[in-house]
Amino acid sequence: MTTPDTSTPKSPLTLSCHCGGITLTVPHAPSVLNECHCTICFAYGALWGYYHPARGEAVTISESDGCNLQSYYRTDGDMTGALAFQRCSRCGCVVAWQRKDPTQGSGKMGVNFRIMGEKVEAVNKVVTHK
Repeated sequence: MTTPDTSTPKSPLTLSCHCGGITLTVPHAPSVLNECHCTICFAYGALWGYYHPARGEAVTISESDGCNLQSYYRTDGDMTGALAFQRCSRCGCVVAWQRKDPTQGSGKMGVNFRIMGEKVEAVNKVVTHK
């Protein structure tokens, strides 16, 4: 595993789902990725990079080629459906999660860096168990 070069300026990074219909532009590569072991993240096989849009770390999600972003609202745990896991309507790749109400909780969102394929190895990985 390599450590990202912190001496270079941070620049935007664009990721896309398998079919290319959903693209995400993040302000910079995360310094650490999280392989969450909660029931849903483990089932998705996701590798999350976190951003805080309210703190200026805007993530842009674009739809094209007849694809749209579909949301699954998690209703276990606190039973509020507060988290929306988002996927491509065509290829089904999970690309992100966001809070239904972004003013609640920490204000962060997760971007699934597993959609980068093998290029993701350039970013550190931390495993958490929830």
